[in-house]
Amino acid sequence: MSEQEKITNVIQRVAQPFRITLTRGQRGYYGWTIEVHAEDRDTALYEIDQINDYLQGRYVNGQTRLGIPQNKTLAAQEEL
Repeated sequence: MSEQEKITNVIQRVAQPFRITLTRGQRGYYGWTIEVHAEDRDTALYEIDQINDYLQGRYVNGQTRLGIPQNKTLAAQEEL
């Protein structure tokens, strides 16, 4: 290989393997965006499924993990 044909491999390591953006709509419903950094497609899809299942269990049906209905005010939640 000549000097002009050098190949450079760049390996980028991400400090966080995933990022979640959670959004609460005006009617109290949640939505999210999941970004996963993985070595291969199958691993990324598996991680997305796991994270999505967790978020659905926690934020779907108008309740958080604590079982507090989302239509309660923040002050009422803090009293609990």
